[in-house]
Amino acid sequence: MATEADSQPKLESWPAYQYSPVAPDEIRLVTLLPGAFDDEIHVNIHHRQRPRPTDVETVRATIDHVRDGLIDGWSANETLGGRVLFLGGSLERQWQHPVTGEEMYTSHVRNVGTKYKALSYTWGEDPDEECVAVETGAGIKTLSIRENLAIALRHVRRAGVPRDLWIDALCIDQSNSAERGQQVQHMHHIFQLADQVIIWLGVAADDSAHAISTLRYLAAQVEVAVPDYRSFPAPDCVEPTWYHPSVPLPYDERTVDSIAALLLRPWFDRLWVVQEVKLANVRSVMLCGSDEILVPDFVVATGALEERDSMPDGWKMRTSYVNTNITPLRHCPFIRELARINFQDCNDLRDKVYGTLGIAPLSIRDMIKPNYEVSVEQVYHDASVAITRCTNRADVLMHCRPANRRHGLPSWVVDWSDTNFTYMTYVQQAAGMSRSRAEFSEWPLCTMVVHAMRCGVVGIVGGTATRDSAKAPATLRQWHNACADAALQSGTGFDLDMFVKTMAFGVLQDRLPGHGYSTLADARELMNELVALDPEVAMPPDLTKASPTPFRRPFRVFPIEGMRMFRTACGLVGLMDGSPKACDILCVVLGCPTPVIIRANDLPSASYEVVGPCYVAGLMDADALLGDLSKDWTFICEKTNGSRSGMQYHNLPTGFVTDEDPRLPPLPLPWVRLDRPLTSADPYNVSWYLNTETREEINGDPRLEPDALRARGMELERITLV
Repeated sequence: MATEADSQPKLESWPAYQYSPVAPDEIRLVTLLPGAFDDEIHVNIHHRQRPRPTDVETVRATIDHVRDGLIDGWSANETLGGRVLFLGGSLERQWQHPVTGEEMYTSHVRNVGTKYKALSYTWGEDPDEECVAVETGAGIKTLSIRENLAIALRHVRRAGVPRDLWIDALCIDQSNSAERGQQVQHMHHIFQLADQVIIWLGVAADDSAHAISTLRYLAAQVEVAVPDYRSFPAPDCVEPTWYHPSVPLPYDERTVDSIAALLLRPWFDRLWVVQEVKLANVRSVMLCGSDEILVPDFVVATGALEERDSMPDGWKMRTSYVNTNITPLRHCPFIRELARINFQDCNDLRDKVYGTLGIAPLSIRDMIKPNYEVSVEQVYHDASVAITRCTNRADVLMHCRPANRRHGLPSWVVDWSDTNFTYMTYVQQAAGMSRSRAEFSEWPLCTMVVHAMRCGVVGIVGGTATRDSAKAPATLRQWHNACADAALQSGTGFDLDMFVKTMAFGVLQDRLPGHGYSTLADARELMNELVALDPEVAMPPDLTKASPTPFRRPFRVFPIEGMRMFRTACGLVGLMDGSPKACDILCVVLGCPTPVIIRANDLPSASYEVVGPCYVAGLMDADALLGDLSKDWTFICEKTNGSRSGMQYHNLPTGFVTDEDPRLPPLPLPWVRLDRPLTSADPYNVSWYLNTETREEINGDPRLEPDALRARGMELERITLV
């Protein structure tokens, strides 16, 4: 006998849902209707006013307000979880205010307009689809969704309570490219102002419940203060030593394997999810099957694992990768985030840019409007121009790898889809605190005109170092001998220290104290040992990866894998990830932290192609613009703003420390230097100055403007890049 259920038509037989146009100031929301786990999925779709920053109210106290009320001997620190941790003398740690006894939470915004939760998930590779019933005034309509989303909705659905959700696959008409572009502009506020972001990692599998439980317990032992990300034992912890990276964690093979499997889930490799989790508030959760963990706890736990010396190298790399992508927004330059995120997967290459706009500063978001009807080439061009104009820097040249570029891009436009890693440290200032003053043209050629100073012509080019770290010593030997022979023949003398600094990319304790790097003396000693080795004899055990002393490991001290060495006719030695040739030109471009290799092209006009950025000891500290630093002074790179580092100058005889470059003349009137907090809108090398007469503010040193440098005799050129 047929039942009532049998007589009901199947969802597939209902007509397809047709989206009505969404206004520019609207978003769609999905109301997920109540049901049991295995029931069909029923929803309503409705339009709501899109969330705006003006629709929020600030709750709780600011950290500065909390600090104002403290007594001597106590400090207040904001934690990743939004609580205030009070630290007193004798290692006292507590959640209670030492005066009022009140537990406090730092300032957060609460949306008082449209209320909803945002779902972050991966669309999945499985083409299988399931129909969703959309209940409308005209009856039931259907929409098809991927299986992964259907499973996620069944896990977040409640038996008796409807839930208002924002879900990209249902709230954006995916067949309408114009609407997609319009709605992508709002992603920043959609996720930032959601009551909660629910991150769906997938169904329970591979002992994921044990992994989640382990990470929750680890996070309960550690508190992390922002913005400098210092770790402390949690006041109510059971394991007071677990916060320190030198303390091994008692994890057996089952635990390590379960966490590793969790971190390898596809969600962590998708591009769009990075902005979704970075914008999520402290109430947001990660859901794996029925097990969940707060996002701040997941960040704390993976951060603790990343720093753990006792964990396997490959495992640590994955943990670091995951932790970097889920850590809340910091104040590092947007271009750095953009370059780092391009390792994430996406289906549309335009999303390498559009998928990061949610974490872009407002000045850049205003210049890049998502448009899925233009080419990938145009999107990448527009992003490079926007970043250069907004920051007044040529930082984009640090990310140009024309040898690998696709899409027919000009050599100065970054290929944001290029996932080949280029090792280039950001603690360099080859052009000091100068602005780029770059100019752009699209006719008759797509050009970028920069101010640059020629520093040499490439003479010798070495072979490419393989990515097999075991072969690095042989490559270093060959490069060393080639440079030493060339110096002998030219009579210029071979500067071993400069060669060592270049091979180490300047990442040495002398320049970057407090990070455990090798000293220049250690690196020099290691280089001499490598050069003296018989090429036919295997490396001694203390020079291999198994060495317990980091500065004894060549691949750690000299990370040259994939690089090529070059030497100029005047004896400068450089490294780059590219294809330099003899007669290429080494130059320093105003506003670019690293030197750049350029090459004259065959066009009738005098123009050049970018070969790529490079590291050249002797040019990395504005030496080309300001000359060598006096022997009485030395550079030290110190952390200055949470995620940023800045150069300081130490006077060796007196011990005096300043961030003012002693090679510069006094700041001319009417300019004064400003002390202002930096944001992601600022480039990496930046200081702000005010003209007290015109009230103009600029983000570069007026003494390093092109006219000022030329007035001091610097031979700056206007160079056209194509």
